[in-house]
Amino acid sequence: MRHIEIDEDVYAWLEARVRGFETPNDVFRREVLGLDTAPATTPADPIPRIRQGALYGLIHAGLVEAGDELTCHRTRSGETYRATITEDGAIKTDLGVFTKPSPALKAFVGSEIDGWANWMHVPTRERLRDLRAQAVSLGLIGK
Repeated sequence: MRHIEIDEDVYAWLEARVRGFETPNDVFRREVLGLDTAPATTPADPIPRIRQGALYGLIHAGLVEAGDELTCHRTRSGETYRATITEDGAIKTDLGVFTKPSPALKAFVGSEIDGWANWMHVPTRERLRDLRAQAVSLGLIGK
C-alpha cells in the first residue's frame, strides 16, 4: 500500500464526510473517484465513533452554545469570515467542518493563523482564546 501526506484541512474535509464505519480513504474513493464504498457486511457489535471538536469543552462549560456564530474580521483585506459552532464542538464554515479553530480559519486565509486568537464569539464579543482561558481558570476544562 502506498502512502500520501495530506494537510489538516483536507483530512478535516474527509472526516466531515465519513458515513458509518467509513475511513477517510473510503470517503476519498466515494467523493473523488466516484466508487461505491458500502461495506459488504457491518460489524456484529458496532462501536460508535465519538468525535468532539476543540470547542466542546467550552460548550460543556456553558461559555458557548451550539449554533453560536464566530467571526474573524481581517482589517487589511476588509474581509469578514463567518462560522458556527456545531453540537459536537466543531466549527462549521462555508468551506467545511473543522475540529479545531486554526484549520477553520486557515481555510479562508490560506496560511497558518491562530484561530483561537482570531475567531470572535459573537454573542459574548470575546476571542475564543479568552473564553478558553476563562474556562481553564475556573477549572471547567483542562489546559
